[in-house]
Amino acid sequence: MEENKSLFDDLQIDFLGAQQLTETSRWAKFLAIVFISLAGIFLLVILTAWNRLKNAINDATDNGNQAVIIIFIVVVVIAVVVVVLMYFLIRSMNRIRISVRTKDQNLFNSGLEDLKIYFTMYGIISIILLIFNVFTFFNKQ
Repeated sequence: MEENKSLFDDLQIDFLGAQQLTETSRWAKFLAIVFISLAGIFLLVILTAWNRLKNAINDATDNGNQAVIIIFIVVVVIAVVVVVLMYFLIRSMNRIRISVRTKDQNLFNSGLEDLKIYFTMYGIISIILLIFNVFTFFNKQ
């Protein structure tokens, strides 16, 4: 009886592939750090303009305090989601880069697993946002 052999059992990364993965990991790490920094700056801007934002919302609505709390919670949740996503991207790219250099298959696999988690979370968030956009589109008509 023949064993089930995977297509990737004998897959090896050549010099050009290792170079591409290393360069990709650098760019992904750079972009992740930029997004984490932007999330932090965004939170700082919200906190510094908190009183003005609160007064503007109180003037515009009847239940201003509830609206301010909801907006603050939404902003914090968005910042936390961005930081978690970028954490998985950075961890994935670090593991892949180190595994290519040290030729460690287990570390490479765990880096790909982190990348899978990153894309799964990103996909779920994209589907949720798409559903909200469809609902708002049909509610306006």
